[in-house]
Amino acid sequence: MKLRISALVAIGVFAVASGGALAAIPTLATLVTFNGGNGESPYAGVIIDANGNLFGTTEQGGAYGYGTVFEVVNMANGYAIWRAQ
Repeated sequence: MKLRISALVAIGVFAVASGGALAAIPTLATLVTFNGGNGESPYAGVIIDANGNLFGTTEQGGAYGYGTVFEVVNMANGYAIWRAQ
């Protein structure tokens, strides 16, 4: 399954998953949902490193309410949020 990062919106990070050339309709996969504790109001977008890990920031939320820097790790079985600080 291929993932194409498609959106960073006020509630999370999303990707479009396609099963290959014969897949009729791609599906939307939620990679991260922000709940205040791990950040709130994602800002600007995400960047991707050579390993497929995603990095981004939020404007609010986190331990002190001033936002977070987060990493979404590309794991063998999908993505997982690793850290929001």
